[in-house]
This record gives sequence, C-alpha cells and structure tokens, in this order.
Amino acid sequence: MDRNSKDKVEYSSAIICIMSAITIGIASIVVSETHDIAAGVLIFVAQLLHFAASVFHLNYKLGQYGETKNKSAEE
Repeated sequence: MDRNSKDKVEYSSAIICIMSAITIGIASIVVSETHDIAAGVLIFVAQLLHFAASVFHLNYKLGQYGETKNKSAEE
C-alpha cells in the first residue's frame, strides 16, 4: 500500500466516523422518549470524534494544531 492510498483510507474513515457520530447522536435523541442522549451513546460518539480528530492531527486543546511543544525544554 503506497502513501497516497493510505492517506485516502485514513481520511475517508475519519469522514465516515464524523458522519456516523452525527447520525448516531441525532438518532439517539429522536428515538429516546425523553429526547436525551444515553451515556453509552455519548461515549461512543466521543470516541468516534476523537478518532477523526487524531487522523486530522488535531489536539484536544482548543487552538492547537499538530504536536505540542514542551516549553520547559526551550528554556
């Protein structure tokens, strides 16, 4: 498998995970009698979004992209 096809597989799986997270979240709210999202579904949606973010090299901290830098090592 060459680099180009590997990237295509990674990005397409990340986009599928994002679409699945949105679909599962909305379906859980619509199907529920009290119109809330169950804890297990919420955890699954979070895992799907976390995987997609890791494929796109996004950190969990707002406003950071790519690898974090250690400030103590620079000093």
